[in-house]
Amino acid sequence: MGFGFLVGVFGGLLLSHGALATIHYRGMLKIAEEEFSGPPMNVVVELLLGLVLCMWAGLAVPSKFHSVLPDSDENRVFVPANGKSKVHLNLNACKALGLVEKMAYSSTVWNQHDRVW
Repeated sequence: MGFGFLVGVFGGLLLSHGALATIHYRGMLKIAEEEFSGPPMNVVVELLLGLVLCMWAGLAVPSKFHSVLPDSDENRVFVPANGKSKVHLNLNACKALGLVEKMAYSSTVWNQHDRVW
């Protein structure tokens, strides 16, 4: 476990505690028959701190972003002349284009009366 992961867990705990404190505060106001106008300022600060910590951890934990552009250098395969290279391509065009459902039990393009199989 890295430091970023622990910061994210702490941020999540702060968010959970802030939510529970707001629920508790609202319940106390119902008992006192007062109107709820918002959580106390210390709970708002706690929620904002938890949000900032979770956002920071979300950016710090993945470490390196990969390029999704097809023409980037990271997505190219270079094989020198008269050379060999094994390249594993995993492409399911039907699933990628949304022609079949994720589990491929039925088609999403045609209705039931147009099925061939």
